[in-house]
Amino acid sequence: MAQPRAIKTAEGLRGALNNTGTDIAAYLCVVLDTTEDQVTLTGGSTAATAGVTTEVFTDADGIRYTYQISGRAICRASAATGTAGDLVMPDATGAVLTRTGTNSIVGRAVGDWVASGLVEVDLALQVGA
Repeated sequence: MAQPRAIKTAEGLRGALNNTGTDIAAYLCVVLDTTEDQVTLTGGSTAATAGVTTEVFTDADGIRYTYQISGRAICRASAATGTAGDLVMPDATGAVLTRTGTNSIVGRAVGDWVASGLVEVDLALQVGA
């Protein structure tokens, strides 16, 4: 499998702080926290994601790290495999998996993926995020 690649522009990136108590790894879905300019990992499949981390968000260091809100992002896959074209949703750990039911949509997978691997995702607009 080819190395996943991201397609992003400055307009598609936002910065935020992490004060969750633990680091947030790269390529995971995040939601906006109730505290301004802070993000946390998604709480599960019904969360409207704010975006996908492009780097490790170190906890409580006062540095604004970057997350991607549009374009093609690299996402961490959950413990399940998936197929190109699948709509994907977040899981409780911030990884993505094939969407079920009426759960939130992070975007559409560009390629097949293996469990706990990386997958390219064309991000969808998140209303209310």
